[in-house]
Amino acid sequence: MSGPPAPHDARGDRTTGDPVSRWALAEPRPGLRLWVDLEDYGVSRPCMDNAFEPLETAFVESYLRPGMGFVDVGANIGWYALLAAQRVGPKGGVIAIEPRPDSASRLAMSARENGLSNIVVHQVAAGAATGRMKVGALIGGRNPGGTWLLTTDRLLERTSVGHQRFDVDVRRLDDMAIGRCDLMKLDIEGAEHLMLQGALATIDRCRPVILSEINAEVLRQVSQVSVAEYVELLRRHGYRPHEVTATGPGRLVSDDALSAAGPPINVLFLPGETMG
Repeated sequence: MSGPPAPHDARGDRTTGDPVSRWALAEPRPGLRLWVDLEDYGVSRPCMDNAFEPLETAFVESYLRPGMGFVDVGANIGWYALLAAQRVGPKGGVIAIEPRPDSASRLAMSARENGLSNIVVHQVAAGAATGRMKVGALIGGRNPGGTWLLTTDRLLERTSVGHQRFDVDVRRLDDMAIGRCDLMKLDIEGAEHLMLQGALATIDRCRPVILSEINAEVLRQVSQVSVAEYVELLRRHGYRPHEVTATGPGRLVSDDALSAAGPPINVLFLPGETMG
């Protein structure tokens, strides 16, 4: 990459709840133009170098085919959503769900930059029930994707200082009239278990492969469940966890290995034992 152009002065407006950031338009690879947050070293900077989650990126691009449906829950700036839209083509579709107003708006801008009309962006949080909820983000953090649904009084108290908080709409995936979903990506900072409770009808109908982050600590804080309870919810619907490889699912991952994982990991949950 030759480097991004000069930053556009697109700082957020605290009066509207748009987190303070600095944005620029980059071209991480030929044919992909992406709005990135120059202050985000967790997602935007690796995306600028075409180096964000390389195994997971390779899997998504190898799995998706023209005409498929992709649902990106926790889409952030849209790395996976944009790549998926290019792969599934005009006969396929992408649903991108992102509660942060700055990230969701730039994702939509990136879709227009790339001429991708097959992406629908929902600036909402996915949850177990429809409503409103507060979201918290660390002010001045180097990873603004680290944004949490504030589901408990303890989380509200912990984010009362040094964090930006804003209200978001919460919707159930089952209420979004999703026609086709072959692959679903979940990365919502510990709210995955809550989201699944509002998506089980869609999952049972579509039987997608699910690429999910698992972070034991934030699952406990946000969804108030253990890793074992999260995995068990998917197991009851016929899913088993596998390692992620660039070309497909790897070995089955044991419950003990998932529960013992320290840093967050990404896992492929397959319906049954085959990709279908």
